[in-house]
Amino acid sequence: MTDKKVEHHVDTLYYVVCIEDDKTNNDDAGMVALVNELNKLKAQKMENPSEVIDFCGLEVHPASFSIYQYHLQLKESFDIFIANNIQNENTPRICVQLRTRLLVYEGEFKAIEKSFEYVQAIADSFGLKIGSVFENRIDYAFHTNLMQKSTEYLNTEYLCKHTKTKLVDFSMHGKIKKFEVNTLHLGKRGSNSLFVRIYKKSREVIEQGYKSFFIERWYDKGIINKYDRYVYRRAYELKSYVAGTLVGRCEWYIQYGKDDEIKKMLKGLIAKCYANSDNAPHLEKKIKGLLPPVTVVTNVEFQTKRKFYQSCDKFIAEQEFNFKGLSVLKRLYKILFLKKEFCNYLTERVLSFVDNKGTKREIMVDWWRRIHSCKMRFTDPAILDLYRTYERNSDLARVKKGLLTSIARYAVLKNDCEDPSSLHEDVCDMLADINDNDINDMDEQLKNGKLPVMRNYQYPIIQRRAARSLRGVVKK
Repeated sequence: MTDKKVEHHVDTLYYVVCIEDDKTNNDDAGMVALVNELNKLKAQKMENPSEVIDFCGLEVHPASFSIYQYHLQLKESFDIFIANNIQNENTPRICVQLRTRLLVYEGEFKAIEKSFEYVQAIADSFGLKIGSVFENRIDYAFHTNLMQKSTEYLNTEYLCKHTKTKLVDFSMHGKIKKFEVNTLHLGKRGSNSLFVRIYKKSREVIEQGYKSFFIERWYDKGIINKYDRYVYRRAYELKSYVAGTLVGRCEWYIQYGKDDEIKKMLKGLIAKCYANSDNAPHLEKKIKGLLPPVTVVTNVEFQTKRKFYQSCDKFIAEQEFNFKGLSVLKRLYKILFLKKEFCNYLTERVLSFVDNKGTKREIMVDWWRRIHSCKMRFTDPAILDLYRTYERNSDLARVKKGLLTSIARYAVLKNDCEDPSSLHEDVCDMLADINDNDINDMDEQLKNGKLPVMRNYQYPIIQRRAARSLRGVVKK
């Protein structure tokens, strides 16, 4: 692991597309045909939500977003929203939202190129011409292991003494039990210009159950070590940050430790304490000093929107940029080409943490200087397959755990008791209640996948947890 490590990437990118000679009354024949086709496909999707409906290589979804009534998606890569009517001739007809996974895997430039190919294909299919493309939102993320004790940095005393910012509003969120601050917000979330978030990214990945590839990326970049990776993988599978990391730490010693007595003690702790998440403080106390806590990964994220870049129009126009691609994409590519300049401005002028605030000896504190001077690298294609393989495996493990939990909950409710039974018995009992319609629905959902192989080594613990959570509806 590299001490005091910072890694940068673009976390979110939205851009908008305007159609040439677009009108509010949709009087263009191509636009009328596009809207009619999307209306028909959306109605079909809403009538049968489980049906996969394709439109120009994208999946049709029933959801809408603000004025954008039609939602198209390339799974885990990007979303395209199309408006059925525009409010005025300057309103973009199309909004494209690039997902973090695509941005990290492919890099910003390839991600834009890939998504724009679909936008161009839609326009060409209906005889429409793309007029212009503009940035809508770009999030610059800095993942770091610099802030291991958030209470040292995220408290009002430290902020008053060291924070130098153009932003006015701030808010903090945390746990009152330990008076621990997990998140700091600066600016207004709904602002059309700037908003800053500083929060525990490692906790978010575990608790929200997605973007598990970050665990492998952090290890590959030296932000976390082998021990951290093992524990975070286990916590991700168990869908729990607090209890999951404690269990992962114990299992690390059980697998790699040398003292058999300690191993026996840890196995007993897991069996007793993990069955009841309320025992997490007891488990933490027991292993304190024996196993180190995991490395916390913090995300410092700058959310920038259209208004911010409008204020930088003169600066953007003055910069030289040799571009051989599609002319409509030049501004978007140019902004990303200049991202180091924008990040320098954001981490120095918009928000900075300094010593000797307000004096001639004012300088950045060490941890913020490292973020400010972070190198802007591009994604290395050689490691992408590794990320993808790990993500598939970790999500499969998570699905297996969820399936075991569902079977246990079903067994508790079906049998109207808390009597223990084997995984084999409970699965057979559940399958015996499934009729032909259920089988047909399941078959449709699994056409392109495989059933996970389940192991029952955790099942007794899962049974007890399911029974406890359902105690209010189960007759003793």
